[in-house]
Amino acid sequence: MFIDVLFIYFAAALLGGLVSTSPPGPLNIQLIILYLKKQKKNLFAFQSGIILTDAIVCFFAYLIADQTVHAEFILNFQKKHSIFLNIIFIIFILTLGFTFVINSRRNAVNLENNLSATDKIIVSETNLISSFFKGIVGTLTIPSLLPFWYLWWIGQDISDDYPVEYLILPIFLGVYIGDIAIFKLYRLLAYGLNKKFMQIKIHKIEAFVGYLLILSAAILLFKTMYF
Repeated sequence: MFIDVLFIYFAAALLGGLVSTSPPGPLNIQLIILYLKKQKKNLFAFQSGIILTDAIVCFFAYLIADQTVHAEFILNFQKKHSIFLNIIFIIFILTLGFTFVINSRRNAVNLENNLSATDKIIVSETNLISSFFKGIVGTLTIPSLLPFWYLWWIGQDISDDYPVEYLILPIFLGVYIGDIAIFKLYRLLAYGLNKKFMQIKIHKIEAFVGYLLILSAAILLFKTMYF
């Protein structure tokens, strides 16, 4: 019976991880870029920061839901701090955007210098700790993350009275596997594109993504300030 309960929590966290991670956005775009550039260590550090943060937020939301807090509490919290969260999110998007633009220009110069295809993709590897914290900050600044997990657990009709320490592992494992599955899916989609084209045009793709993120940040800032 107890094993069944652990599996139920694991399955709920797994499905929640799949749903929460699947929408395309700045984090998934960054993961694809790192994958295409073959920066495996930075990719691992970045997605580790995302998964760790997602799992902690998920478990924290479960604790709130377990205490039968009304949905209005979390919604009011989001309303009170929405501007602050949006500003941080905009800064994060701008940082990613300018990073992509700068990297694209650097890679374009390398192409002109006739570097090999491998060298063209591996250039400008950033600090692993920086990549890890970018994953953490980027995940924390998603305004809908905590409300999503809270409402997700409320929707699971939590009623089992088991010690919370026994539920940490299945919840964390569920989120981990769910997030990793989505990351793998995005990689497969990226790999399915013409590989040779991606190697030659990677700097143009980075530039396009960078300017798109900067434009998105400008639109979000305008919306935050005037609506």
